[in-house]
Amino acid sequence: MKQNNFHKKHINKWLIFVLCMAFTLQLFAVPMLALAENMENAPGQETPAAGEVLPEPSASASSGANDSPTPSGDAILPSDNNGESNPAGAAETPEASQSPAPTETNGTVPSGQPRDIKTVFEQLASQGIEAYSNPATHTVLSDLKVSFLSADLKTVLEGENISPDSIVRFTFDVTIPAEIATQLISGDYYSFHLPDTLSPIVKTVPIQQSQTGVSLGNADILQNGTVRITAGDYFAHAENTAVVGTFSFDAAFNMDQIALSTPFEISIGGENFAPVPVLIADTSNEESASQEDYPVIVPMAAPIGTDIKNYFTTTPATIISGMHLSYTDAQGNPMPDGTANINSQIKFNFDLAIPNDVTPKIKAGDYYTIELPDNVKIKTGLYNQPMIDPVSGKTYANFSVNTDGTVTITFTDAISTLRDVTGQINFNGAFNSLNVTEPGDTDISIPSETNVSSSVTLKPLVGSAIEKKGSFDKTRNPDSITWDVIINKNMDSLDNAKVADTLPPGLIYSATTVEVLPVNLDVYGNITSYGAPLTSGYTVSDTTTKNDTVTFDAPIKTAYCIRYTTPIDKSVVAPLGENKLFENNATLDWSGNTTPLSAQATLRANYDSYLKKMSTGYSPQTQTVKWMIQYNYAGNTIPAGTMIADIYNNIGNTVPMSFDPATLKIYPVTFDGNGNPVQSNQPLASSEYSLTENVDPGNRFEITFTNELTGAYNIVYETKAEQAPGNIVNTDQMIANAAQ
Repeated sequence: MKQNNFHKKHINKWLIFVLCMAFTLQLFAVPMLALAENMENAPGQETPAAGEVLPEPSASASSGANDSPTPSGDAILPSDNNGESNPAGAAETPEASQSPAPTETNGTVPSGQPRDIKTVFEQLASQGIEAYSNPATHTVLSDLKVSFLSADLKTVLEGENISPDSIVRFTFDVTIPAEIATQLISGDYYSFHLPDTLSPIVKTVPIQQSQTGVSLGNADILQNGTVRITAGDYFAHAENTAVVGTFSFDAAFNMDQIALSTPFEISIGGENFAPVPVLIADTSNEESASQEDYPVIVPMAAPIGTDIKNYFTTTPATIISGMHLSYTDAQGNPMPDGTANINSQIKFNFDLAIPNDVTPKIKAGDYYTIELPDNVKIKTGLYNQPMIDPVSGKTYANFSVNTDGTVTITFTDAISTLRDVTGQINFNGAFNSLNVTEPGDTDISIPSETNVSSSVTLKPLVGSAIEKKGSFDKTRNPDSITWDVIINKNMDSLDNAKVADTLPPGLIYSATTVEVLPVNLDVYGNITSYGAPLTSGYTVSDTTTKNDTVTFDAPIKTAYCIRYTTPIDKSVVAPLGENKLFENNATLDWSGNTTPLSAQATLRANYDSYLKKMSTGYSPQTQTVKWMIQYNYAGNTIPAGTMIADIYNNIGNTVPMSFDPATLKIYPVTFDGNGNPVQSNQPLASSEYSLTENVDPGNRFEITFTNELTGAYNIVYETKAEQAPGNIVNTDQMIANAAQ
């Protein structure tokens, strides 16, 4: 915002075009796979080799690999063909048409191939859910923001600064309703298309949860204009709440498809986002459109007179006698004194006083400029506003406020006849979010003036002063939950602040795990970093009850995180293996407050069963059946002396079977970072358990463990049919230690 900005080449005329982002979400359907019947007692696939990552055991009677069609319709899948999909008419190879093998989800929906998310909306609509009866609601796009950047991506452009080589930046908000989020699996997708008037910059961008920054998936921006949203692993354990995220990408104007002399609109049909005014310079034909046809914006011409600062004989050479700023919220309501937020409108009021020894020297066309700082911006220019002397009624100057942040006062010849000239100029501005990123005390200082400054406390733009969230130590069979209670996100001054937390059944409270950490926020209330834990300044109630309280010893003015870990009592919450919901409530109160603020977090823990039996293979040549028992996948503590009994000649068998004790092996199992079981290469030594054969009734065998167990195991063995094929029923049961 330098003075020489006024000496740019004058552009005679600018045309306004309206960029109507009317995105119809053209989706393609893939039916949801249904779970087949449990095949717990049926032969299945071969036992995985030791050391392999084991897939979640399938209870389906079919493989699922080809149970549903591949995606079709308007969606365009990424490929190696420069972002293009399979050319029209080209035959797909079997490899190209197959989706990844299904994996087990959190139990809310069957596993299967990736689906178009619109089909999930349609299923809910078919169930009579009124909220989805209108197809127009079958969308995950909830908001769109469009901004314009210079070709080097360094400068934000507005108004007349937008040109044909400008870059268009799209920022989409994605909102997935709770009913949809709990049914999604990794790979589910949603697509829409950009029009020919834009040339997208091909890349893959992350979709991040708005509050936490957690990855929800990716958006692929393809060369042909397709934008494909793909759900990530987050949805395998999505809570029953709406999921909100955001992603951004860039595009250029496709000038081959745009006629500058004719307004154009980018339209795909369907729902419309708010029109975005775009100004593109037309220097090829100055008379292509009249002011009556389309609005014309004329940028300020370069001043032709003299800067009146040159007429001053004293310092500082200024006519600014004061600056007053006031702030309103986005709805125009006044902000509390001394505070603002990133969306506030700034009302500038400059007091002017021109010394009597200067006014006789001023000629028509002379000017005075004020440069606004980089942390504010002017959204809409203001031009040729008259400044009138209240005594004589003469217009002694006109002022203009340009979108580059320069204010220019241009004088008329009337100024030289006046004395004791005072006045005011008023206009509106806003905070520049590119340069204002942190809340707190913010100075607005005029760089071209001396001691013309104002300070305001910028508050984070938050809906609530308290937030609660939690995370498991692992995704499957968790042992503990770490809770974060974020307080004072609006950065008020709170005296005697108290945070109380009520734990649900199944969690074990320990005061020794409590930490209090300072929290750094951005202007939107998002956490940017955590400080080192405090060593003093607060007290924690030392109690074994389900209620704990953290009290701050002194007033607080910034945000803090109360973090603590609660072990999970698995004997209470998962005795047989199940999904368990933990609902946790926290409250914030302080002196002088009448109603405590509250926040809730809900987490779903996924636990495997204690005992699960399946067939993993059958050889018709030898009539040998392979079996696997998945034992203690929930990771509970099993006391020494616990016995497992397996009945391999059960009631209902028409084929007697014999058990081969030499085939029995017990392998320890661990879990990788994604929760997938990994079988050890080395089985347990025979000294760690005892085997008793041919126990009546039912020709069963019994395994008794010598030591206490805390991990998971795979027990594998083989049986052989003694005659022609028939029905085979093989069951197992767990017999508790007699000492229990």
